[in-house]
Amino acid sequence: MQLQSTSLSLAAVVTVFLSSSAALIPANAEEVFFDTVSTAKASRSQGAYFGIFGGGSYPNNADYRGRLGGLGLDLDSDSGWLVGAELGYSWDTATPLRPGFEVEFMYLGDNSIDGNGAGGTRLAADLNIYTLMANGILALDLDQHRDDVGDFVAALHPYVGAGLGWAYSRQRAGTLTTPAGTSTFGKNSDNAFAWQFFAGLEIDLTERVSVYGEYKYLVLDKVAADNVSDYKLDLWTMGLKVQY
Repeated sequence: MQLQSTSLSLAAVVTVFLSSSAALIPANAEEVFFDTVSTAKASRSQGAYFGIFGGGSYPNNADYRGRLGGLGLDLDSDSGWLVGAELGYSWDTATPLRPGFEVEFMYLGDNSIDGNGAGGTRLAADLNIYTLMANGILALDLDQHRDDVGDFVAALHPYVGAGLGWAYSRQRAGTLTTPAGTSTFGKNSDNAFAWQFFAGLEIDLTERVSVYGEYKYLVLDKVAADNVSDYKLDLWTMGLKVQY
């Protein structure tokens, strides 16, 4: 009889405890949970990221001056290669446009300031370039309209941007051939102002990882100890970005 009474008391305590616990849980707890998950997913395009990239470069124009200015040279350059890294941050907005800012370091190898002139005049010199740029970016992000456009279109982010920064160029020893003969064009280096425009397409692979292809138009104020100005390059790159 005492055991039965104890069991009834224990059952009453458990019932009261469960009733009290249920009263403490919000009726919309499930909605709050899923809303939190949805918000976290929706904000994935905002945040810091880093990336790496590589590709090819092709000098397309330059103005010779200084000791080279009177030789009537036209740029005759071979393609080079490049590698780089970037660190940036992008922001979500109430519109489909996503602004961003990044710092970019790039190394360009095997470029040249080769030139041809009248009477067989010929300049041949290799050029390596380091750049450090601050870039502003504006990308299209339709993630908030995913239900309307579909997953594939929402994963595509065309973008444009521009950057300003610093460039350091090193010209290795080359040769200068004129009707009077051939002479050595000595080594030199230069610090210069640089700017660029670029456009590309970024494709989401996961919520944190994306790949992109990009075209850059890069201009260096001067190279080769100020013997060449407005050195212009076309750059084609492919890269990988990871958001964290």
